[in-house]
Amino acid sequence: MGKEKRKILPYGINFSRFWWIIVLAAFIVYSPTFKADFTNWDDPSLTYNNPLVQEFSLQNLKHIFQIKNSGTYQPLRTFSYLLDHTIAGPKPFLFHLHNLLLFVLNGLLVFLILRHFTNDLGAFLGALLFVVHPIHVEAVAWIAGRKEVLSGAFFFLSFLLYIEFRKNQSTSYYLFSLASFLLSLLSKPSTVVLPFLLALYELIHRKPFRTWWKLVLPFWIPNLLVIFYFIFYAGTSQSHYHGGNLFYILLTESWIILRYIANLIFPWKLNPRYMVYVFKSINLKAIAGILFNLVILFVLFRKARRWKNLRFAGFWFYLAMLPVLNIIPISTLMADRYIYLSSFAYALLFALAGQAAQKRKASWGILIIVIFLLFYGVQTFCYTADWKNSETLWKSTLKRHPDHPLAHNQLGMYYIDQGNTAAGYREFQKAVDALPNYESALFNLCGAAYTLGHYEVAIQSGEKAIALSPEDPLTFYQVGTAYDGLKDYQKALNYLERAILLKPDYKDAYFNMGTVYFHIGDFESALEQYLLIESRWGPEPMLLNNIAAAYYQIGIPQSSLEYYRKYAVLFPQAPGIEFVEQNIEALEKMVGESDNP
Repeated sequence: MGKEKRKILPYGINFSRFWWIIVLAAFIVYSPTFKADFTNWDDPSLTYNNPLVQEFSLQNLKHIFQIKNSGTYQPLRTFSYLLDHTIAGPKPFLFHLHNLLLFVLNGLLVFLILRHFTNDLGAFLGALLFVVHPIHVEAVAWIAGRKEVLSGAFFFLSFLLYIEFRKNQSTSYYLFSLASFLLSLLSKPSTVVLPFLLALYELIHRKPFRTWWKLVLPFWIPNLLVIFYFIFYAGTSQSHYHGGNLFYILLTESWIILRYIANLIFPWKLNPRYMVYVFKSINLKAIAGILFNLVILFVLFRKARRWKNLRFAGFWFYLAMLPVLNIIPISTLMADRYIYLSSFAYALLFALAGQAAQKRKASWGILIIVIFLLFYGVQTFCYTADWKNSETLWKSTLKRHPDHPLAHNQLGMYYIDQGNTAAGYREFQKAVDALPNYESALFNLCGAAYTLGHYEVAIQSGEKAIALSPEDPLTFYQVGTAYDGLKDYQKALNYLERAILLKPDYKDAYFNMGTVYFHIGDFESALEQYLLIESRWGPEPMLLNNIAAAYYQIGIPQSSLEYYRKYAVLFPQAPGIEFVEQNIEALEKMVGESDNP
């Protein structure tokens, strides 16, 4: 790590001057994102449909940084979306470019960190690996993955500044390192592992515990605040362990760690969401995972003491994985984005391999590394192209896993947005066939089936969704409308009343109750519902038409005429205005009036 190692290599190349190749490589492999759209996987709710990012105002800033009492607190991610939307509006290009620029910054920071552990060639190769590896596509090509590249930038910067502080003893480096760590936590709380990694660095590369513990201690203060926030205030999005208990999780995660390492080395079938099921008994996969991890940890603890950097890489991988191993329950068992920080360990191993090959003048070793880099780069380019839009993403996922329930469900939602209800219905049905208790797919199947007139399917799937989530008013609403379609009006009213009980301001449920009352001839009750809607939410064309019709049915033509006139005045361009004008003319004759409204 002396300067003589980092200057000029035997080939006469100073690789510290070729940082721009790292930038260029990232832009090449992620170039498909320049023409990519938003996907329907969290992107809309976080970006252009999110009221907090639609206008740059003090009120929105206040809400963005206000500590929430539920969910994950990631204000800097939302703030970054606000900046994108303010500059370019709801256009995906800037959102994607922002992700990529942050990722490029991550790659350069990784390069600078690696130079503290290897020579320039090793650092260069390791950073190249980091930016071209397909495991990072989810974090970069997925706009909702912004939290990974944003928190990663502050995380790697904090680690780099701490190393520089330990080498130069500059207080400003230390203070900036601590500030950067705080910003990483505000981007994604899983960066709480940084103090562990600083301690690891000190233990393996620096001095005894008594000389550095006071330096790492201040980094624990924000960590304790984060822990307090999740345990006593907000909780996590997953309130209980997948599968029921921690033992099952440990069995499952042992296998998942093995899969992560396999995906790092041979990323054949990466996915936006992996089909992982909790092991509820000790099976061959669990045994393989446990034995694999025990062997790795044994080697790191007992057999690799002479190779400090190798030990550092191994322990870094496991420590950086701690927040995503579901020891504290989180929503997902396995995701590529979860090993964004841990993947630095693989970059370091690559860097060490490059340094060793250079020292031994093993050109074949460099050739093998280059082949791996090319392989990873091609994989990344192809996988990034899959994220062009919702259709390409989920169709490519289904090519790899034809029974993937999430892919079928999201593809179905894409078809619904495109107005192709029949195609959406088929995808929702496939999602439910693959995962019978898939609540979202059951709900979507209910809605699509009702639209197509398949009322029995709508009721069957809706009632299954209600059994899984009995507090969802929208599902009760959909089942109620389906019973109305079957002319089972009493059940329709029961379900719609339940929807209103769960959501008292449910305008559509009130409207459909009025429609059901109309169907059974209870025009007074129908009118009561419609007038209630008008008083709360104001007039709408269909509402005014139904009020006028109800008044006519109960024998008050004068009031019916007044509402048809109101319709014509307020909504003269509305569809069906010709029918309304005909009714006005007929009612005027009926009540003996001839004046035009």
